[in-house]
Amino acid sequence: MKKNKIVSLFLIGVLLLTAGCAKTPKLENGKEVFASIDGYKITADDLYASLKEKGGLSVMLEMIDNHIIDKEIKDKSGAESYADGQISMYKEYYGDEFESTLKNYGYSSIENFREIILNDYLKQKVALNYLKKKVTDDEVKAYYDENIFGDLTVRYILIKPAELDADASDEDKLKAENEALNEAKEIIKKINNGEKFEDLAKEYSDDKLTSINGGLMSDFNTDQVNKTFFDAASALKDGELTKEPVKDENGYNIILKVSAKEKPAIKDVKDDILEKLAEQKLNASEDTYTKTWVEIRKSYKLDIIDTDVKNLYKANYE
Repeated sequence: MKKNKIVSLFLIGVLLLTAGCAKTPKLENGKEVFASIDGYKITADDLYASLKEKGGLSVMLEMIDNHIIDKEIKDKSGAESYADGQISMYKEYYGDEFESTLKNYGYSSIENFREIILNDYLKQKVALNYLKKKVTDDEVKAYYDENIFGDLTVRYILIKPAELDADASDEDKLKAENEALNEAKEIIKKINNGEKFEDLAKEYSDDKLTSINGGLMSDFNTDQVNKTFFDAASALKDGELTKEPVKDENGYNIILKVSAKEKPAIKDVKDDILEKLAEQKLNASEDTYTKTWVEIRKSYKLDIIDTDVKNLYKANYE
């Protein structure tokens, strides 16, 4: 085995924990005695070898990754707010049992749990920022063409099938669907025969949030409604009514398009697109996150001196 001539990063971290004690051994060549008992001596090399086997790689990577985080993210206020928000959410959920629950899961304290949330958030942010740089202009343009739209304003009426018991038969379910569909078709006929959309929305729509305003839903985009609804509304001209009810996960929709705003310029939404595409890349597979961090460390010219730890890193991460 190749002997390490310097104290590893993770051993330094362990030694720092002893700061403030009466004595800290000066370890220059690894042969100094770190501790002894009944004639048995533990040298710095002995301690290093044992610690290395019992988690040296993970401790070293934590120190390296934290160094990279400090280089990459100067303002951590967003991460701090996120961590505090998560802690508040868990406290509200678990109440007086929060601290005992944390201990049952192996966390030493609330602050320990918060630090883990904070670190996970920051590592995710660094990975996303790295992947943004990998996004090509062609990818941005393709996403813009296929997924970016101007805000829509519509009036709509939602007709939901009747709610049935969990053990309802397929026949009963089909009957409820057909009744809702037929009701929606009748409403379209009434609108085409001159009845006022707003009045029909107030009378028939099962979306009580919009029905009181005559079915009006203003300035929405793809992230606020399901794709089926948005695609159907986008395909209409201003003032046009759907010829048939539009079925989605909520029920049957009758849509009257009011207006559509112009699609924003690509330069105005590029940052949002980069964020979306980076998230897609990061979530592409279960090991993308790990592979991304391997690439990030390479970009910082990671050089693991110890042969055993280097081989362990390659076996697990490369």
